[in-house]
Amino acid sequence: KAPEKAKAKENYKGALKESVQKFPNEFYAITWQKNFAEQLEEDGNKEGAKAEFEKAKKMAMKWINDPAFLKKNAPPEMSDLTLPELWSQVGEIEDKLGNEAAKKTAQENAVKETLKLKPSVKTPTHVIYLVAYMKPVRELSEIEPWLIKLQTAYPEEFTYYQRHAKLL
Repeated sequence: KAPEKAKAKENYKGALKESVQKFPNEFYAITWQKNFAEQLEEDGNKEGAKAEFEKAKKMAMKWINDPAFLKKNAPPEMSDLTLPELWSQVGEIEDKLGNEAAKKTAQENAVKETLKLKPSVKTPTHVIYLVAYMKPVRELSEIEPWLIKLQTAYPEEFTYYQRHAKLL
């Protein structure tokens, strides 16, 4: 079983690397790159992982710093949440790189970009993403009202109660 597991892991790493190489302008290439770096990290290859996390960060920053590229390549399912999600990804990468201040800045940028979308009960997806982005950088007292608004607007929808409970 161990050789099969090792082979499967190597195949996975190869597939991630190949996907990034073939589709570098695909939004999900950032996640694939990050996942590849995490695999190297699990293997104990700290220097290799660091280099791959840096590549993932560079990819994300390309999207963030080039609005035309972002608009052209943003996945339809993410639409207006692409920029906040990119900042969230950068925060995760900075965390992996041990850059605490840069991580917090990226996380705050994810919150700021989501707030620009004017989340409301009419756009519950925006509120859910906002709550997720706020969780690592804001106080519970600032986050909780967003979920209470959703619970009030949609009292029959269990999802918002569940997310509220997870927050506590």
